[in-house]
Amino acid sequence: MIAAKGQTLTLTRKTVTQDPLTDAKTTVTATGTFDCVALDFSTYDKTNRTELVGKSSKKLLCPSASFTMLPKDNDLVIYEGESWTVKGISELNPAGTSIIFTLAPIVTGK
Repeated sequence: MIAAKGQTLTLTRKTVTQDPLTDAKTTVTATGTFDCVALDFSTYDKTNRTELVGKSSKKLLCPSASFTMLPKDNDLVIYEGESWTVKGISELNPAGTSIIFTLAPIVTGK
């Protein structure tokens, strides 16, 4: 349902590595895609899930099967032409089986 009614976004992660011999730094960029729907936070979320809400104005509901790369804090998502940085992640995983992720991104630029 999310894939049919939502949208596909790209997740970008930049990792800086440092060569211990030369002190040279290298930035590696990894990208992946996922399906999601963007929703406003509910009153329940704002009251009981403050660690997830923070400064975010939307939450992205994403089925775990749609990820080509699992999300982490500080990953970058482009949503509606704006750059959003993931600052909160919640995972629904009954019996250890990942079902859905809720991402709380904040706008970081255009």
